[in-house]
Amino acid sequence: MVNKAALKHVRRLYVNTNHAVFDLVPHLLSAHLEECYNNLGCPTISRQTVWHIYLDLLHTIQDDALMLRHHTSLSANTDADDELPLLEGQHDLPFNETDQGYYYMGGVGGGLGLDEDHVHHLNRLDSDEEENFVEGGPDIVVTKFSDEELEGSEDDWN
Repeated sequence: MVNKAALKHVRRLYVNTNHAVFDLVPHLLSAHLEECYNNLGCPTISRQTVWHIYLDLLHTIQDDALMLRHHTSLSANTDADDELPLLEGQHDLPFNETDQGYYYMGGVGGGLGLDEDHVHHLNRLDSDEEENFVEGGPDIVVTKFSDEELEGSEDDWN
């Protein structure tokens, strides 16, 4: 049997742990694996759990690779200055700048703004003249309300 203290002494003397041969896993990959392992919650590795942890780690790495590939293809296909085409049957929003710098964008009329009928109706409502409203039915007056049940009254729900 080899003396552990002697083995440590020889290792300190002759082995350069910073040598490239000992970089079995590149630093970027090591950092990514560590991040994925941390995202799993740093589960304790034992003989019983190693296979499940390995599979979870593998799926995490594959998901990250898929997301990276998807993100790369999206950024390669779309430029920030490119305009996206409108969906079929849609129109651009108008950019109606007023004297005050304000503009109306969206909402009424499918985003195209108020049509003349709406503007006329709003102007009528805003004017000082009050319209004559005709009451169309009897008024309902509630004189007393209670959430207590009366004796002898039956509910349809019972």
